Amino acid sequence: MKFDLSECSIVIPFAIDCKERLEHLHFLLSYFDRYFLNHELIVVEQGDESIVPKHPNVRVKLIKKDSIFSSGSVSNRGVEFVKRPFFCRFDVDAFVHPKAIFDALEEFKRNPDLSMILPYNGVSFTIQNPLREEIMQSCNFEKLPFVKKEDLSRWEEKSMYVKNGEATGLIYFFRTSVFKKFGGFNEELMGWGFEDEELVARFRRLKNPPKYLENYNAFHLDHPRIPGDPIQAFKNQYRAHAVDTMDEEDLQEYIRSWNRFS
Repeated sequence: MKFDLSECSIVIPFAIDCKERLEHLHFLLSYFDRYFLNHELIVVEQGDESIVPKHPNVRVKLIKKDSIFSSGSVSNRGVEFVKRPFFCRFDVDAFVHPKAIFDALEEFKRNPDLSMILPYNGVSFTIQNPLREEIMQSCNFEKLPFVKKEDLSRWEEKSMYVKNGEATGLIYFFRTSVFKKFGGFNEELMGWGFEDEELVARFRRLKNPPKYLENYNAFHLDHPRIPGDPIQAFKNQYRAHAVDTMDEEDLQEYIRSWNRFS
């Protein structure tokens, strides 16, 4: 069965820092081809020349490669090209069961006051080899568990480990107009880390809290990691937590000071 994504764009920020990144992008392209119809993928590639494979459903926006890959800033560049009422932002190394994407769209249609959905229950797993390679080749989701939060302490599997039991990242689903109204990702948060927490905190403070889909987990494909800047990570964390101290008027002024979409 294929799910219709004619009302939704997919934004994928992408840069090569290890060979696994390109493998994960190929996997996502096959994932959308296998399970979805009328999908539009907007790949924002940070690099000197594009290495994204040619594809009829993929639009590539190439931007100059900086020394630091700032996930939020690169994602915002992709949202500039979104014309559909909803969009879903995927980390290139993340996925959920395809029905979770369809269920999120249906949830938006049922609830016009809903602005943001995390299409999983907050539980995310990192998948290691050999299971990682097997899943990328087969897309056999029957090999992946579904684990409730209350069962995490009893869960164990050699090829997978719990990445987060209260995740706010990896995959986010938005009503496009509200995402832009609320400022998108804060580009003052450099690099990666806490840009998702800051965004979720902002939606909560503006009385549009995200909804989790309780029947799904999220999955992260393992890859080598380049150490981040601990000082910048602390600055990002401070900014994310500062949102919780703002009233609505202060928060609106805070957004206006840097909003790419204003």
